Order: sequence, then structure tokens, then C-alpha cells
Amino acid sequence: MSDYDSPWKEALDVFFEAFLELFLPQAYADIDWSKGLFERGWGEKQIRQLFRLIDWIIDLPEPLENAFWDQVKQLKEEKYMPFVTTPERMGRKEGLREGLSQGVSEGIEVALRLKFGEPALSLLPEIRQIGDEEKLETILHAIETAASPDDLRQIWAG
Repeated sequence: MSDYDSPWKEALDVFFEAFLELFLPQAYADIDWSKGLFERGWGEKQIRQLFRLIDWIIDLPEPLENAFWDQVKQLKEEKYMPFVTTPERMGRKEGLREGLSQGVSEGIEVALRLKFGEPALSLLPEIRQIGDEEKLETILHAIETAASPDDLRQIWAG
């Protein structure tokens, strides 16, 4: 079965803001694009109307529709918690990843200092170049059993 509405979904992702600006200029002007809908002062009725418009344009597959509805119910239960847009969600995920990465890096620094002393901190410039979170966690956990800083270096160099 062909997915006839995929081009519409992609177009909506890319052009939604421009679409509103062109076809619904008053609605576009009323939106602060840096905030969630509730934060923008939208009421439940306005949000429902927007959802109806989007629902009319996009026909979600049943699993996505169910997941979306679960999220809407959760929002309603949390009493007007701001609606989080996809870019906001992605930004939060990225921020969480960055925070976890920084925490792991700081943990590695403390563990190196405690286990091997100040000279082992010479490994930090190499370790900071590693972008793979799993590898960084492996390094952190390996410090406990490593006999020397060179043993640790084998994890990323070897």
C-alpha cells in the first residue's frame, strides 16, 4: 500500500510556519514561535481547532495516532502544562545528552585523579575528543579495574 500522505507530512514539517503566514496571517501573527501553545496564551478551544486542521491535513498511522492521543491525555492530566513542540523536545534531548556527556567526562576526571593521581589527567585531552557516549562510559567503568593509565588508553586507541 502506498503512503500517499508522506509528501504532505514532509511539506508540513518544512513549511508549516510559512503555510500559516500565507493562509492564516492573523493566526501566524498571534503566535510567538519561541514558546509552546499554552505559553503563547492559546486556550484549549484554539488548540483543538489547530489539531483539527492538522488532523484534516495529516492522517497519522494508527500507532502514531495512539501515541499522540496518549500524549494529549497526559497533557490534560497535568493541567495545562505547556505543549512541547518537536524542536523543543529535540532541544531538550540534545541538552540532556550534553549534560550526561559532561557528567561522564567530569566523572572520568575525578576517577583518574583518585585512582592514578594528577599525572593521569594528561589523558583528558584525548578523552575529550571522544564523542561516543558508550565508549566514554566504558572508560569510566574501566578505571576501577585498570592497572595503569596506559591500560585505559587501549580502550580508545586500541
